[in-house]
Amino acid sequence: EGGVSGAERQTWDVAVLGGGPAGCAAALSLRALRPELSVLLVEATSYGATRLGEILSPAARGLLSHLGVTDAFDEEGFVAAPGTGVVWGSAELTDNPSVFSARGAGAHPARARVDAMLARQASRRGATVLSGARLQGSEAVPGGWQLTFDEGTTDLARFVIDATGRTATFAR
Repeated sequence: EGGVSGAERQTWDVAVLGGGPAGCAAALSLRALRPELSVLLVEATSYGATRLGEILSPAARGLLSHLGVTDAFDEEGFVAAPGTGVVWGSAELTDNPSVFSARGAGAHPARARVDAMLARQASRRGATVLSGARLQGSEAVPGGWQLTFDEGTTDLARFVIDATGRTATFAR
């Protein structure tokens, strides 16, 4: 965690841009399925800023389990969500109480804590986490991509996963 410092130039098999749930899941999955790959996970924030919260559906427990982070999630001590009310496709509210779910209750996670926990887990499993860094430029080079970050480092990556959400920082 904390990243790669100075003007070092590193070469990575995969650079994952975006350290939210999608990016962390990609980094965790890569390390689990192909542990020989070097993985860089880049997050623009330092996970300290407030992020919009959510209710995590009981169905997400299967995803947390698949990523091997259920225990770490439970250790965060999030408040259980006994049910949800949704408006989807009509103006009518639909209640979904967890008591009728085979998967149990969901949770009221603090989004920044969930993202930070996932990044810590990726780091513990061998990914290098570079937080507080933004992609400033990219250029296709033989064998991959040259990535330049705002703190002045330039790294090479054979493959890039853009998990920056709607901003699509790399894809655009």
